[in-house]
Amino acid sequence: MTKSRSEVCKDYYHSLKGQAQRQQYYPTLRDKSKRCRRKQREVAVLKLGGKCANPACQWLNDDGSRGCMDIRCLQIDHVLGGGNQERKQGLAGYKLYKDVVADTTGKYQLLCANCNWIKKTTNHENWFD
Repeated sequence: MTKSRSEVCKDYYHSLKGQAQRQQYYPTLRDKSKRCRRKQREVAVLKLGGKCANPACQWLNDDGSRGCMDIRCLQIDHVLGGGNQERKQGLAGYKLYKDVVADTTGKYQLLCANCNWIKKTTNHENWFD
């Protein structure tokens, strides 16, 4: 009896040769996807202005201006809420960044972490409520 293609692939996946090949190439693939995600995130952040969209943001930048511009703590926010439902449907990470770049409706905004959580709490947008 001959094995199906999926059975042959499964056998190779669990073989020592398959494990060695995965260990050899996985770090390269992982690093490449990280770089690609970071680049796409930077493009999305720049499209949204690169600064916290909340006019009442109290973050003080080095140049004396208000509104967070530190890319490490900027978050993409859904203006009208509904991000949790999109995440459940698989729109997260790279796919979300692509959607932000392609969006022309103003569905997304950029908020610093503090302003984003204040907005979520004020508008009762928390998934656990």
